Amino acid sequence: MLYVCTDQGASSTRFSVNNSKVYKNPNNFIDVGIDDDIRHSPYSSDFVDNMDLTISKGGDSDFFPKRVLGGTLAERYSSSSAKPSMLSNKSRQPVNYYSIISSVVNSIMISEDAEDIKEPVDVACYMCLPPVEVTSNNDNEDYVKNQLIGSYRVKLNKMDREIEFNIKEVNVYAESVLAVVAFLFNQDATQRTEMAKYNKGYILGFDLGASTADLVLIKDRRFIEHSGYTCKLGGNIIDDLMRSEIRRKFGTEVSNDDIREAVRTGRLPYGSSYKDVSEELKRCKKQYAGMLFEKIETYFATNNLGLQSIKAVFISGGGSMQSSYIDENSKEVVTSPSVGEYIDEKIKEVCDSIDMVLSPSVNPRECNIVGLILSMNAQRKKNKAKA
Repeated sequence: MLYVCTDQGASSTRFSVNNSKVYKNPNNFIDVGIDDDIRHSPYSSDFVDNMDLTISKGGDSDFFPKRVLGGTLAERYSSSSAKPSMLSNKSRQPVNYYSIISSVVNSIMISEDAEDIKEPVDVACYMCLPPVEVTSNNDNEDYVKNQLIGSYRVKLNKMDREIEFNIKEVNVYAESVLAVVAFLFNQDATQRTEMAKYNKGYILGFDLGASTADLVLIKDRRFIEHSGYTCKLGGNIIDDLMRSEIRRKFGTEVSNDDIREAVRTGRLPYGSSYKDVSEELKRCKKQYAGMLFEKIETYFATNNLGLQSIKAVFISGGGSMQSSYIDENSKEVVTSPSVGEYIDEKIKEVCDSIDMVLSPSVNPRECNIVGLILSMNAQRKKNKAKA
């Protein structure tokens, strides 16, 4: 049995196989005809450059059979490839199913290099959804399981091979809750010593992704199910605000890649050089933090809880990262604080003793997948004990 964990984000899909390191797959896809003549030659032999996949599933499916291009092939084939959207439930978007299946295929290929496995491979899939989609009053979890469980044959058209596998089980967890797990526990499942003071009382888990921001309440280390909330204000809002700032300052349009570079580093690519846009970036982050804080206030009112009732905010995702670049002396130059720090300023105006906790020793963008791996290991241990 292969144990595959997947976290489908707006910018990429992170996955792990058999408790190994975290890998990344592109999550941009485009549908093409089964018999279309796709003449683009891959840039390399890497899986991410060869994502021309014909996916067949035994039994009923809302998404397969389908032929899709992903990664660099999708980018080269069309400028309008699909990515996960904040406009509909993640559990209903075809692109997320393409992403999960491609991650399973890549996991099998990675595992072939490390151990002797025979096809068809049995797979246990562990995945996460926004907390609002993982509640007892909707059927999203059952829907995902029904769509994914089954036998698959995937033809890798650019690699001249087929891979067969059976997804035997699907386990679904709530994003943001998983990020909190990564905060509280070491990779060996022991509790982080510095986090023991949060074992009792309320914690706000705040996961700032590219397309959404997820909020959850944890009380005494337990997820309060009805508290899951997904806000349609992801970090991409900063891209839009920066685009307006740059247009106003320089009177020019810039590419999406250059906008992302400006947000990541505080420097706008400008010919063979850069323009400093750190002050514009600070204004945009502060404006975005103000939008998010309004949502936080409404969130607490909806949950009949005062903001001062929580001990800490655990903030994860790209929004918890500073903007910086490496200079010619190989030193990091920080150009603006994280969005989390601006949110912390707002929270401190209400209650100055609430802790703002950033990701401990884990890449902030990998908190959900690390928490998922920890949860998978705990579930497997529990299942083994029952057996």
